[in-house]
Amino acid sequence: WITTKKENSTLTISVSPNDSESSRGGKVTVSAGNAKPVEIQVTQTGKPAPVAYSFKDPDQDSDKSVKITAESGETTIVLNPSFTLASPVEDDAEAVIASVDELDYWNMFNDPDCLQFPAENLTLPDGGRVTVPAGKTEAPVQVTLNLDGLEFSTSYLLVLKVQSSSDNIKVGPEYFDRIYYVITTAPEPAKPVVKTIKNIAILEVNDVNPLSALEIKFTDGTPYFDGVVLFSSNIQFNESTRQVELYHNPNVQALLDDADTYIRPLQDAGMKVYLSLLCNNDEAWLSNLLPETAQKFSKLVANAVETYRLDGVMLDDEHKAFGGSNYPDIFYEDTYDYKLTDYRNGEFGYYLKQELHKISWDPVVMLYQANAETWSPVNGTPVADFLDVLISDHNIPGTAQDYTKMGLTKDQIAYRTLNARTLATKKDNLPTPPDKWGNWVTNVMERGSYFGWYNLNIDPTSGEGYFNWTNNTVHYFQYLAYYMYDGAEIATPTGYYKKTGEGQFDPKRYEYDGFYSGSDWRDYLP
Repeated sequence: WITTKKENSTLTISVSPNDSESSRGGKVTVSAGNAKPVEIQVTQTGKPAPVAYSFKDPDQDSDKSVKITAESGETTIVLNPSFTLASPVEDDAEAVIASVDELDYWNMFNDPDCLQFPAENLTLPDGGRVTVPAGKTEAPVQVTLNLDGLEFSTSYLLVLKVQSSSDNIKVGPEYFDRIYYVITTAPEPAKPVVKTIKNIAILEVNDVNPLSALEIKFTDGTPYFDGVVLFSSNIQFNESTRQVELYHNPNVQALLDDADTYIRPLQDAGMKVYLSLLCNNDEAWLSNLLPETAQKFSKLVANAVETYRLDGVMLDDEHKAFGGSNYPDIFYEDTYDYKLTDYRNGEFGYYLKQELHKISWDPVVMLYQANAETWSPVNGTPVADFLDVLISDHNIPGTAQDYTKMGLTKDQIAYRTLNARTLATKKDNLPTPPDKWGNWVTNVMERGSYFGWYNLNIDPTSGEGYFNWTNNTVHYFQYLAYYMYDGAEIATPTGYYKKTGEGQFDPKRYEYDGFYSGSDWRDYLP
């Protein structure tokens, strides 16, 4: 491997390339006549040993795989694996990365079973060529995946492998020369729900945080409830001042005082929020106020609606006590004569609607039809002009009574109201045979445009007797959704909000994985 050439007094020594990684030695002996020979030692180093490389992803598991789940609506995924050298090299290090088919191997020994990721949906930079500049140790790699045209809820395998590399590098001892990507596409987007009928939740805020209503959604993300009633404030009589007062108990008052935290999020999600008015077991009824008293009280109520930016008022003329006859300048005489009370029932609603009309967003008047209460025109004004929504009493037997006699249309009616607390104790039986549900819902939809949920509690920690997504209430939700909204489904909730004490609510959302998914509700379909 050593050659020499002498020309006159010049001696040229040449060596052939050393293709090995080991050094080698030799010598050249120069002799001239009787002179002592001269030895020239020659040492030639081997070429540098290749530097180890690894091709890895920061999220790689021990099986060299990376699991990726696409989000709903996501059409592109960008991968950022790295090509790294153990130490710098004197010259540029080059490699070519390509997609290879190892589907059979993967499906034989690994989970989940996959389809091959289509090559046409893959974009590699510079055709897969990667260069680590001399003196450097890393080259970024950016790979783009196009998800268009892939099947929903399906896992695809993409194997990226270093197919070739320059002589100055080699795969490291851990053999990180390939990455297994498992890309699982998102489920098929839920069909947008067309709300043909509106759900009103009457929430007992003495027991429940109203923010939990945000958790009940269709699978497309649309809120299930269109309206939330804060149940309840009161009409009450102050004997010492001889005034009819609007009273908010500590729970209602706490929600109103912090409306930005507990009311505005519901409205921002598309729900209307209504204040409920209930009698307080004394002389003041919603149906026995003399006109002057009714007008004064309606101003108090309208002021509260405007102050707290509410969407209306639900009137519930229950829990009444006799005694109004003792104050003839304030109340009508005590009576249960329905010929008289039909007119009196609607009189306060008439004056309240006049006051609410003065508010820029025109809040509504709703009536919870306790004891089949009906209204008559007031001062020649039709009932439909001052009563916006009639919500049926869940006790009689949950159907709106005589609403056509009041001149109301189906667009103003919640024809059925279900008592959620009662339903929660019925774990095994539905109200009608499953094959009758379609007809039952059709009947409800033909007669009204709203549906009422009375006494609804959506705190899963409340225990027996409440709606906690572990009992029969879920079947009602799912059946109504299925039949009312063309096969729509309710998503399983994943969180809730706490009520922590008298007048105390917690705005923090708590994760909860114990909700019943309701997946077996389909077993009841005919």
